[in-house]
Amino acid sequence: MLSKIKSFIKNGVKEYKTYIIISIFSISITLLIYFLFKKYYYIFRSPESIQNYISRYKNKAGLVFVVIQILQVIIFAIPGEIVQIAGGYVFGTAFGTVLSLIGITLGSSIAFFVSKKLGRFFVKNIISSEKVEFYEKKLSIPRFNIMIFILYLIPGIPKDALAYICGITNIRFKNFIVYSTLGRIPAILLSTYFGDKINIGDKETLITIAVVVSVVFIIAIINKDKIINQIDKRRKNRKYWI
Repeated sequence: MLSKIKSFIKNGVKEYKTYIIISIFSISITLLIYFLFKKYYYIFRSPESIQNYISRYKNKAGLVFVVIQILQVIIFAIPGEIVQIAGGYVFGTAFGTVLSLIGITLGSSIAFFVSKKLGRFFVKNIISSEKVEFYEKKLSIPRFNIMIFILYLIPGIPKDALAYICGITNIRFKNFIVYSTLGRIPAILLSTYFGDKINIGDKETLITIAVVVSVVFIIAIINKDKIINQIDKRRKNRKYWI
């Protein structure tokens, strides 16, 4: 009887070894993220708090900001807009945009390869199955590059979480990085420009940007599924071949 139990456990462990390893890894990463997030969350409360933190490092401030941006993408619960606005607030529009792009590209690359390595089981443990299945379906048809660009362009799409989802599709890394980065550029540029204007106290420009962005964001949130489905429909009809 004892030998049968041992054999059953041994076979069970062997059969589900991959899932066990991924589960342990997922729990470990989740706990690590939780404690790091809890300890350092104060940094991400505002552009000023990020500035106060990175100013301690003086000449290495740019590097520290890139690391913060990388972590923000990997730990996608952290609001990315605050970090991007902080980039403009601290470094100005041009340099802040460049640093944000570097950090976001590196963070997205890490997220992509982590999910590629650990697979769908891991991704569904950190992102809701409904979101995973929805975006995976949209990205599963050939000639998907335009869809990557559109998803990263539309406000309200969970872009950092999407990097993990892209990793479990058949999308090549090169295509993912090129089209996701192109889609991100307008929002990053606008966020850093906004942060730059906060720093110099240009209230008129800030109000104008805030109003325009709010209107666009609301329209995008209401119509994003309709836009995605329309692009998907046209792509299936071979009107887009990118």
